[in-house]
Amino acid sequence: MNWKYVFNPFLKFSEKQMFLLSLVGLLGFGFFGSVFESPLISIFKIANVEEVSILSSIFYAALSYGSAIVMLVILGRFFNSKTRVVDIVNTVGISQLPLLFVMFIYNIPFFKNFNERISNSIDFSTRPHLEIGDIFTLSIFLVLVLPFLIYSIALIYNGFKTATNIKTWQNISVFAGVLILFLIIYQLTILNLNL
Repeated sequence: MNWKYVFNPFLKFSEKQMFLLSLVGLLGFGFFGSVFESPLISIFKIANVEEVSILSSIFYAALSYGSAIVMLVILGRFFNSKTRVVDIVNTVGISQLPLLFVMFIYNIPFFKNFNERISNSIDFSTRPHLEIGDIFTLSIFLVLVLPFLIYSIALIYNGFKTATNIKTWQNISVFAGVLILFLIIYQLTILNLNL
């Protein structure tokens, strides 16, 4: 197995294959987001809501994909005027696929019950009190989830780098800064819209 293609599949697979896989991922987020009541509401963010339909779940995922695509196309064209939209579409779509695994892990009953119990017991006026068992459970959850999150970030970075041909650390820093700023603004906007 060539690890280069694992972390940068954009070098090996055709744009049609990547687009079809991205589309399957989008539909997967729609279906499983509805089943688990955990739709993808922003790139890298899965929400916990009650009673979400498949169409609503697809809408949330498509909205998050679309907004990220628009932002990355604008940024990509800033770096390289020949940046192709299809490459950015595939970058966003493929980079979100590892989050399907995060969705499954999050919805393992043990972890879901733990999260609900902790969320319901938090009083923001005081520091949260965690038992040793809670810290152990949280640690196990993070050990299972972090590799998928890191892989997702590596995919969006490598896809964008391949699509735009950025090379300097300054360009990479701008990409990281704009992506973080976008995530903050988008997620705050989504929260204010009560989605």
